[in-house]
Amino acid sequence: MVPEPKAHCETYSLYLKDIAENDPPAFICHFYNIYFGHSAGGGRMIGYLRGYSTIKKLEFYKWDGNISELLKNLSEELNKVSELWTREEKNHCLEETEKAFKCYGHLLRSLVSPD
Repeated sequence: MVPEPKAHCETYSLYLKDIAENDPPAFICHFYNIYFGHSAGGGRMIGYLRGYSTIKKLEFYKWDGNISELLKNLSEELNKVSELWTREEKNHCLEETEKAFKCYGHLLRSLVSPD
């Protein structure tokens, strides 16, 4: 059974939707930190544990190809996008890093301990 999302998770989801539409540098910061942190490290383990607890493997954790190569290619594409940004846009993206880690940390804790 998948638990209902907690208020802070819903708030973060709405924030991500807003910046995806209105603030691309901020969104890419969150995407980069979440995707690479989740794919390369502990996030995958948490996902597998949650998937195991529901007796199925989550579709999110299935990739076509080598994950290291996919991450490398994605990183290169994101770097190409950010090369076109002004210094101000780059700084703004970096300023979002703290918020990205904080919000995503709350989200991961909710997955590990949904109560």
